[in-house]
Formats: sequence, structure tokens, C-alpha cells
Amino acid sequence: SQTGNIGRDFVGRGYVTLTVGDMTKTIYADYDEGDVVNNTRSVAYVANAYKNDVSSGYDKLAETVKAIVDRWAKIFTDLVD
Repeated sequence: SQTGNIGRDFVGRGYVTLTVGDMTKTIYADYDEGDVVNNTRSVAYVANAYKNDVSSGYDKLAETVKAIVDRWAKIFTDLVD
């Protein structure tokens, strides 16, 4: 029941699929079975990781798309600074 789920821990494996030109890349969050904290990722974390991965294709994105990734990545860096 929905009520029974209120105190239950759920872990999901997040991913983002991005298409740059004719290249599509899916980036998955790490997954460590049994470690709830390690399995938690935010969109800001994924955006920052994508931006900093030299093989991601970030440099080929349109400026408007880069601005979106940059905005989310900045949220992550502001949190960890």
C-alpha cells in the first residue's frame, strides 16, 4: 500500500541520455548494492559529471543546450564549494 511505503528506503539508478549530432550517450549513476547514500544522485551531479567528462560531447552541444547543462552543473558546484 502507499501508506506502507512512507518509511521505506527506495534506491533507483539514475541516468541521462543525451544526443549530440549523430552520437547518443547514456550516462548512468554508480550503483553499489546496499549503500543508499552512494546510490543517491541529483540531476545537478549528473550535469556536472557530463560537463567535466572530456569524452561526453559537451563541447559539441548547441550554446542553448550548453546553457542548460551549465545551469544544472553550477547548482552542483555551488553545493560542494
